[in-house]
Amino acid sequence: MPNSQPKDLVATVMLPIADDLTPPILQASIERQSLSLMGLATSLFQSGMEEEKVRAVIEKAYSSYRDELITVILALRKPDGT
Repeated sequence: MPNSQPKDLVATVMLPIADDLTPPILQASIERQSLSLMGLATSLFQSGMEEEKVRAVIEKAYSSYRDELITVILALRKPDGT
């Protein structure tokens, strides 16, 4: 894999997430965040940024994803789904 492109390397480690039982709004959130995280990982891979900065950027991204995921899950648990 030494000659692989960074985007290919990142895509290789990300497994497709698909489940017929997953509500569409949750599936959309997961797919959107997965694409965003793949782009972020590729960019960080290429950047040569120091470890501390990489960790900070990823922590911020995951914090945002965590908040969105919690909001979607809690909304789906409500009787009216909103």
